[in-house]
Amino acid sequence: MAECKPASTPSGSDTHLQKATDDEHEQVHVSKFPYREIVGSLIYLMTATRPDISCPSDGVLRGYSDSDWAGDTDDRRSTTSFVTTLGSSPISWKTRKQPSVALSSCEAEYMALSDTTREMLYLRTFCLSLDLKQPEQNIVLSNNQGAIALSKGHGVKLSRSKHIDIRYHFVREQTTML
Repeated sequence: MAECKPASTPSGSDTHLQKATDDEHEQVHVSKFPYREIVGSLIYLMTATRPDISCPSDGVLRGYSDSDWAGDTDDRRSTTSFVTTLGSSPISWKTRKQPSVALSSCEAEYMALSDTTREMLYLRTFCLSLDLKQPEQNIVLSNNQGAIALSKGHGVKLSRSKHIDIRYHFVREQTTML
């Protein structure tokens, strides 16, 4: 970590969010914050006025996967996040709470890696149907060495990862295919 490059974020890393109470939900009405309309307007502006930010440059699919381990202080579930790019432009992204509690940061990252891999397979098929040539293997990046080793099956005892659901071990089969 001595050579890492820290990045500033809009909120501090010590900020912890909690669920709003029913009273807090009543105080804030959805009509005050037209989220869908704002996002729709931004997407329209992007495609109508800035096609350069929505147009891919080299046409290669890449996936970036991450998770926060036990980030929800109410139920201790982790959050999966990924973004996929075509060239240098993001084309799909997702953030969602994981369906089960991860027992380690490695497991949380592995679950996120599985979701990213499934999205990449779909997008690869979609790109090929549009005659957008793709290299033999697409790139899926993760920042957790344990999850990477688990996906490749290198140096990981299967008995220690046996509790991880089969749907997440799907990524092992795809590691050589992407």
